[in-house]
Amino acid sequence: MVEKSPVAMASLKGENFKIEIVNDMVLKIWNKDRSVIGLPLEKALPELQGQPFIDILNNVYQKGEPYYGLEDKALIEENGKLVERYLNFVYQPIFDKDKKSVSILIVASDVTEQVNARESVKEINNRLAIALDASKLGSTEVDLATGIMESNAQFKFNYGYLPDEDFHYSDLFNAMFPEYREPVKALVQEAIRTNGIYKAEYPVQWRDGSVHWIQAHGRPRYDENGKAIKMVGMTADITDKKLIEQRKDDFLSVASHELKTPLTAVKASIQLLNRIKDKPYSSTHAKLIEQSDRSIDKMCLLVDDLLNMSKMGQDQLNLEKSTFNLYEMLENSCSHIRFEENHQIFLNGNRKAEVFADQNRIEQVVTNFVNNAVKYGKESKEIQISIEETDDHIKVLVKDFGQGIPEAAIPFVFDRYYRAGHLGKSYSGLGLGLYICSEIIKKHSGKIGVDSKLGEGSTFWFMLPKNG
Repeated sequence: MVEKSPVAMASLKGENFKIEIVNDMVLKIWNKDRSVIGLPLEKALPELQGQPFIDILNNVYQKGEPYYGLEDKALIEENGKLVERYLNFVYQPIFDKDKKSVSILIVASDVTEQVNARESVKEINNRLAIALDASKLGSTEVDLATGIMESNAQFKFNYGYLPDEDFHYSDLFNAMFPEYREPVKALVQEAIRTNGIYKAEYPVQWRDGSVHWIQAHGRPRYDENGKAIKMVGMTADITDKKLIEQRKDDFLSVASHELKTPLTAVKASIQLLNRIKDKPYSSTHAKLIEQSDRSIDKMCLLVDDLLNMSKMGQDQLNLEKSTFNLYEMLENSCSHIRFEENHQIFLNGNRKAEVFADQNRIEQVVTNFVNNAVKYGKESKEIQISIEETDDHIKVLVKDFGQGIPEAAIPFVFDRYYRAGHLGKSYSGLGLGLYICSEIIKKHSGKIGVDSKLGEGSTFWFMLPKNG
């Protein structure tokens, strides 16, 4: 009966567990042949030393109580190496007429493949969960008959729900803007009809009133009769992406407008100059030339901003560092502001302050700060530039006494494409200047920031390591 059994079986006799009866199934698990018959188990399988099985057998033999092993790991020798095997087994004591243990019957099955397969699936699921978490992707499975959804926490969060809150298919469409509901439903039905993937982007409104953009993908699952019963889906919150796209669109519109204005002025001046080119030189000639020169300067500044943006996008903003006197650089910069005599610039700080940096780039940052002080603080005629030092760093501050910046806008002033438009006023420019400044300072391993209060002015500052 033992030898013909479809499961692994063996009989171990006496206290030293001498192998008495075995079948081919147990020999396959042990990776041994019939030469082990008659040997104590420890001698037949020396690799069991240090493993718990001999102790378990002793306990079963002494107490007369069976032991049930479930997916217990055993190390079996194969080709001189120890290989992991997972076993379901029973150690069943056999008694004599006095109810004393005389042998132990082993019944076992090798479940290594099942355990490895389950662990493999578990590992795949863990990796998927980590990937979903890292990429902030929400996943769900919708029962199309009931509308019940099994969703991860990120999926619920994308629609403004907490992980422990119920979230059903109807809740998804209720959150969606009304004009998107029917088109998305049509995409889902088309995916069911064709066994395809539906893709959609739509805005949703959270229960707190905030608006978010969702990118969704889904594919149906079918039963054995070909009926769609489930919809497996994934979502991502693309609100930031949509905001960037909107800013880019706004930027292109602004760039076109900002470049067109001085270009139109230059064209008009040239046309007028062409009409009076044969007339004697007069104040009109001078005025038109000056106007053209100013417009060209403005276009050059705009183009420089665009070129700097291109270099930053390709990480080609190279620095040419040298040690220079920071005070002298600040004293000589912004001559165009001093020349116009509409604003007074006051400089204070250590006249011998030196820093290791790219002088032209740092001057570009200071000039941008001062230009902004002039642009946004026209009612303030005073601009203060200060130098502050620590043992390792040097800090430059540009303070104006204009209208200041709203607290809500401060976190965004160094963002790409951000343009000031507060207090009902709008200003020219591409919204790139402060972003370029922040990238220059970051390239120097420094820090940049602004302190401002409405009605009291703003202080833009940057800090550089003294030794680069």
